[in-house]
Amino acid sequence: MKKLIKYIKNNMPNIKVYNNYNMQNKHTYHIYCIAKWYVEVNNIKDTVELLKLLDTFNIQYIILGGGSNVIFKEKIISKIIIHLVDGEIKILPNNRLSVFAGLTIGKLLKFCLNNNFGGLEWSAGIPSSIGGATIMNMGAFNNQFSESVFSVTYYYKGQVYKKKANASLFGYRSSLFKVLKCVVLEVELIIKPCSANDIKRKITQHLNLKRQKQPITEYSCGSVFKNPSNNIIVAKIISECFPFGYKWGGAEISTKHSNFIINKGNATFQDVTHIIRYIKKVVQKRYNICIFCEVMIQ
Repeated sequence: MKKLIKYIKNNMPNIKVYNNYNMQNKHTYHIYCIAKWYVEVNNIKDTVELLKLLDTFNIQYIILGGGSNVIFKEKIISKIIIHLVDGEIKILPNNRLSVFAGLTIGKLLKFCLNNNFGGLEWSAGIPSSIGGATIMNMGAFNNQFSESVFSVTYYYKGQVYKKKANASLFGYRSSLFKVLKCVVLEVELIIKPCSANDIKRKITQHLNLKRQKQPITEYSCGSVFKNPSNNIIVAKIISECFPFGYKWGGAEISTKHSNFIINKGNATFQDVTHIIRYIKKVVQKRYNICIFCEVMIQ
């Protein structure tokens, strides 16, 4: 491993490498954990070269984007953390953008606002990367990210592929890319010409709705569970089972939005997962409904 890290440092100058890195600020649950090796990459070329190198030596890694839909089970993370960060946005013909997977939704929206590109205002306030939004088919306010995706470039088993988007690639909070456990590298998005005033108005409107209904100032991963069906809202049935919330250790069910489990400052992986298991058990017993997590345990 030391020889590999030395090779990366000497031959990939754009990649940042850190040893024993505190990950607390790199994921939205803000649970304390240390990555033995933490690597930041901001372009496709370096990402592919690094992944091929790690695969050649059969070294395990975790891909991190916005850190908004993940919880780490180890206090000391032995796998290499590869954090895709920032990256460029290219304006393409026919109202499309090409975006590196590590760019955040917030930075994409800022770019769109400055260039009069609309269509994604509903995603304001979601702390996701473009890659994560694609893999999980992020959604809010009856919108899904896949509706704006034209094509996806991804790394899988040593090769780079590009697929044009279609309905078979995406499902509710899922995608082929999640099933394959591949690495999304770049996403082409369909955008709509729009005035800056309209974009700003819509962004503000959606942010205000989030502030009213969600505990956005708390540490959480957002919605923990998927809705079991179009007719069943999981937040509603959780709030019926836990009308006064529920606490365990440093974690608790939010009384503002019951599908959020929040870290009150000192929560552990065990605290959060205890509440997840307990919610599943109570909902199953009371409603005979099995609910599934959106959050991924790494």
